[in-house]
Amino acid sequence: MLIKRSTSNGANDLITVYRPCTVDEIVGQEINKKLVKNNLSKGTIPHSLLFTGPAGCGKTTTARIVALGLQCEIAEKSTDKPCLKCQSCKSILNQNSLDVVEVNVGKSGGKDAVDKLTADLAYSPLNSRYKVIIMDEAHKLTPAAQELLLKPIEDGFSHVYFIFCTNEPEKLKKTFLDRNRSIHFGTLSDDLLKGMLTNICDYEGIQYDTNIISYIVKVAKGTPRVAIGHLKSVIDESSWKLDAVKSLLINQSIDEDNTNIMEIGKQLTRGSFKEVLKVMKKLKNIPEETVRIATAGFFTRKLTWSKSFAEADRISAVLDIMTKPIMMSGKPAYHVLINNFYKVSKIMRSK
Repeated sequence: MLIKRSTSNGANDLITVYRPCTVDEIVGQEINKKLVKNNLSKGTIPHSLLFTGPAGCGKTTTARIVALGLQCEIAEKSTDKPCLKCQSCKSILNQNSLDVVEVNVGKSGGKDAVDKLTADLAYSPLNSRYKVIIMDEAHKLTPAAQELLLKPIEDGFSHVYFIFCTNEPEKLKKTFLDRNRSIHFGTLSDDLLKGMLTNICDYEGIQYDTNIISYIVKVAKGTPRVAIGHLKSVIDESSWKLDAVKSLLINQSIDEDNTNIMEIGKQLTRGSFKEVLKVMKKLKNIPEETVRIATAGFFTRKLTWSKSFAEADRISAVLDIMTKPIMMSGKPAYHVLINNFYKVSKIMRSK
């Protein structure tokens, strides 16, 4: 059930104003909704949660919903129906709560940052019932930082809750994973995404074309955040013509089935780096990160078709390179992508 809410901080794009704020508002994820709803209503939320699953499927949003349920001042204890009106709820919704801390682990995932964070855990919350620490991109926690968190997670304080969110849990240490209650978030069905997008159009008073909605859903591949982002682009373009929409979304919709991506994959498989450069000229208007993700998809599919362990090992080494987000390097995206393609072609030549 979608509900539109404006924010006081000026961030009133579609993704923000239609972000779920209660368990009942979450689209899909029925098992997860039941788990969270029951734990909040019964006061049995685990003190350390790990939300896993693809990007854009509701992990961080659900973490905030848990925080709202724990902190709502109107309820005598945790609740699955926060009022969203008390000072505590408002501060969480506006992301300025002193007791609900969201940590971007990509920037603050080292031992020193975590050491500083854990040093303050013993102190009581400033304005709320609990301290809630939400760590996004938790897979970027360094090994030392994970070790430092083990004791607070396992023998922590009754007033502290941790919620870790990641789309790459395999990068976390087993000792860390074992100390968290894991909940996995999956992509949504096409029908659920269509319903979500048409509801938004209805709320916004927009005349839409069902064929365009279906195309957006196809491109989004089950990811709510991507679907809403694409819908906003289509609304801004305003023609609601399929050719125009396809052209508009080409940067986002390119995938492993794209002709040029398939050609890049074939040439990389042959170790033909020079041929890859020729194909790249045809993709000059496509973001490098989009090309990387699509190429990783090509080799992921190829891995499932491997005919020998030796071939699988080579492709696995390729995926180690191609599944790392370019932005993490801090270097010019095109330079990183071309260098990665050279490394991949070298791996595939070593038969």
